[in-house]
Amino acid sequence: MTNDIVSIDTEIHSTDVLRYVESDGAHQLPEVKVDAESVAKRIDARIMSATSVAEVLGTDEVLHAQDYLNTPFQLLNVEWRPSDQPQGLPFYAVLTITTSDGEIVPMTTGARSVMLKAAKLHSLGALPLWVRIVKSDKPTEAGNFPLDLMAADSPGTF
Repeated sequence: MTNDIVSIDTEIHSTDVLRYVESDGAHQLPEVKVDAESVAKRIDARIMSATSVAEVLGTDEVLHAQDYLNTPFQLLNVEWRPSDQPQGLPFYAVLTITTSDGEIVPMTTGARSVMLKAAKLHSLGALPLWVRIVKSDKPTEAGNFPLDLMAADSPGTF
Protein backbone atom coordinates (compact mmCIF):
# COMPACT_ATOMS: atom_id res chain seq x y z
CA MET A 1 0.00 0.00 0.00
CA THR A 2 1.23 3.46 -0.87
CA ASN A 3 0.30 6.63 0.89
CA ASP A 4 -0.71 9.00 -1.91
CA ILE A 5 -0.45 12.72 -1.34
CA VAL A 6 -3.90 14.26 -1.25
CA SER A 7 -5.24 17.79 -1.31
CA ILE A 8 -6.65 19.55 1.71
CA ASP A 9 -10.18 19.17 0.31
CA THR A 10 -10.08 15.39 0.18
CA GLU A 11 -13.04 13.69 1.82
CA ILE A 12 -13.94 10.19 2.82
CA HIS A 13 -16.92 9.21 0.67
CA SER A 14 -19.61 6.63 1.40
CA THR A 15 -18.16 4.44 -1.34
CA ASP A 16 -14.78 4.54 0.47
CA VAL A 17 -16.50 3.38 3.67
CA LEU A 18 -18.21 0.50 1.88
CA ARG A 19 -15.00 -0.55 0.08
CA TYR A 20 -13.01 -0.35 3.31
CA VAL A 21 -15.41 -2.65 5.16
CA GLU A 22 -15.88 -4.99 2.20
CA SER A 23 -12.11 -5.36 1.80
CA ASP A 24 -11.63 -5.91 5.55
CA GLY A 25 -9.52 -2.78 5.79
CA ALA A 26 -7.41 -3.29 2.67
CA HIS A 27 -9.01 -0.37 0.80
CA GLN A 28 -6.88 2.73 1.42
CA LEU A 29 -8.95 5.59 2.86
CA PRO A 30 -8.12 9.11 1.71
CA GLU A 31 -5.98 11.03 4.15
CA VAL A 32 -8.17 13.86 5.41
CA LYS A 33 -6.51 16.97 6.75
CA VAL A 34 -8.55 19.48 8.71
CA ASP A 35 -7.94 23.04 7.56
CA ALA A 36 -9.67 25.95 9.31
CA GLU A 37 -10.12 27.86 6.04
CA SER A 38 -11.75 24.86 4.35
CA VAL A 39 -14.08 24.39 7.32
CA ALA A 40 -15.07 28.07 7.17
CA LYS A 41 -15.77 27.78 3.43
CA ARG A 42 -17.98 24.70 4.03
CA ILE A 43 -19.96 26.57 6.67
CA ASP A 44 -20.35 29.55 4.32
CA ALA A 45 -21.48 27.25 1.50
CA ARG A 46 -24.01 25.51 3.76
CA ILE A 47 -25.52 28.86 4.75
CA MET A 48 -25.54 30.19 1.18
CA SER A 49 -27.20 27.05 -0.21
CA ALA A 50 -29.90 27.00 2.48
CA THR A 51 -33.45 27.01 1.16
CA SER A 52 -35.39 27.31 4.43
CA VAL A 53 -35.28 29.21 7.70
CA ALA A 54 -34.43 25.97 9.53
CA GLU A 55 -31.44 25.39 7.25
CA VAL A 56 -30.21 28.98 7.61
CA LEU A 57 -30.46 29.13 11.38
CA GLY A 58 -29.54 25.51 12.08
CA THR A 59 -28.00 24.85 15.45
CA ASP A 60 -24.64 24.27 17.09
CA GLU A 61 -26.18 21.30 18.90
CA VAL A 62 -24.75 17.93 17.93
CA LEU A 63 -26.87 14.90 18.70
CA HIS A 64 -25.30 11.55 19.45
CA ALA A 65 -27.06 8.52 18.03
CA GLN A 66 -27.17 6.70 21.38
CA ASP A 67 -29.02 9.69 22.87
CA TYR A 68 -31.69 9.73 20.14
CA LEU A 69 -33.05 6.19 20.27
CA ASN A 70 -36.39 5.16 18.75
CA THR A 71 -37.14 8.71 17.58
CA PRO A 72 -37.95 9.08 13.87
CA PHE A 73 -35.83 11.53 11.89
CA GLN A 74 -35.21 12.25 8.26
CA LEU A 75 -31.69 11.32 7.19
CA LEU A 76 -30.63 14.00 4.72
CA ASN A 77 -26.93 13.40 4.23
CA VAL A 78 -23.90 11.62 5.67
CA GLU A 79 -20.32 12.81 5.91
CA TRP A 80 -17.29 10.97 7.23
CA ARG A 81 -14.58 12.05 9.63
CA PRO A 82 -11.40 10.24 10.68
CA SER A 83 -11.66 8.67 14.13
CA ASP A 84 -8.91 8.63 16.70
CA GLN A 85 -10.59 5.89 18.74
CA PRO A 86 -8.36 2.80 19.12
CA GLN A 87 -11.24 0.33 18.71
CA GLY A 88 -13.73 0.18 15.87
CA LEU A 89 -13.50 1.59 12.39
CA PRO A 90 -11.04 4.40 11.56
CA PHE A 91 -13.89 6.84 10.82
CA TYR A 92 -17.21 7.96 12.20
CA ALA A 93 -20.34 9.36 10.57
CA VAL A 94 -21.78 12.83 10.83
CA LEU A 95 -25.41 12.48 9.80
CA THR A 96 -27.36 15.56 8.78
CA ILE A 97 -30.90 15.00 9.99
CA THR A 98 -34.24 16.75 10.23
CA THR A 99 -36.06 16.14 13.49
CA SER A 100 -39.82 15.64 13.59
CA ASP A 101 -40.01 19.33 14.62
CA GLY A 102 -38.32 20.36 11.36
CA GLU A 103 -34.99 21.28 12.95
CA ILE A 104 -31.90 20.39 10.93
CA VAL A 105 -29.10 19.13 13.18
CA PRO A 106 -25.96 17.01 12.94
CA MET A 107 -25.88 13.60 14.58
CA THR A 108 -22.66 11.65 15.15
CA THR A 109 -22.22 7.92 15.40
CA GLY A 110 -19.49 5.33 15.34
CA ALA A 111 -21.95 2.43 15.46
CA ARG A 112 -20.86 0.04 12.73
CA SER A 113 -24.29 -1.08 11.53
CA VAL A 114 -25.66 2.46 11.51
CA MET A 115 -22.64 3.70 9.55
CA LEU A 116 -22.76 0.88 7.02
CA LYS A 117 -26.47 1.34 6.39
CA ALA A 118 -26.08 5.12 6.11
CA ALA A 119 -23.18 4.67 3.66
CA LYS A 120 -25.17 2.22 1.55
CA LEU A 121 -28.30 4.40 1.53
CA HIS A 122 -26.18 7.43 0.58
CA SER A 123 -24.36 5.56 -2.19
CA LEU A 124 -27.70 4.32 -3.58
CA GLY A 125 -29.01 7.88 -3.73
CA ALA A 126 -31.83 6.90 -1.35
CA LEU A 127 -31.61 10.02 0.82
CA PRO A 128 -33.56 11.80 2.21
CA LEU A 129 -35.26 8.97 4.09
CA TRP A 130 -37.16 8.63 7.38
CA VAL A 131 -35.32 6.32 9.79
CA ARG A 132 -34.72 5.74 13.50
CA ILE A 133 -31.89 4.42 15.66
CA VAL A 134 -32.66 1.33 17.72
CA LYS A 135 -30.62 -0.34 20.46
CA SER A 136 -30.26 -4.09 20.80
CA ASP A 137 -31.70 -5.74 23.91
CA LYS A 138 -28.72 -8.10 24.04
CA PRO A 139 -25.16 -6.97 24.73
CA THR A 140 -22.18 -8.13 22.73
CA GLU A 141 -19.50 -10.26 24.39
CA ALA A 142 -17.73 -7.00 25.22
CA GLY A 143 -20.84 -5.76 27.03
CA ASN A 144 -21.89 -3.15 24.46
CA PHE A 145 -25.45 -2.78 23.20
CA PRO A 146 -25.25 -2.42 19.39
CA LEU A 147 -27.20 0.29 17.60
CA ASP A 148 -28.96 -0.21 14.28
CA LEU A 149 -30.66 1.98 11.68
CA MET A 150 -34.25 1.05 10.86
CA ALA A 151 -36.98 2.45 8.62
CA ALA A 152 -39.45 4.87 10.20
CA ASP A 153 -42.74 6.38 9.12
CA SER A 154 -42.75 10.04 8.18
CA PRO A 155 -44.56 12.07 10.85
CA GLY A 156 -46.08 14.29 8.12
CA THR A 157 -45.18 17.50 6.42
CA PHE A 158 -43.60 20.36 8.30
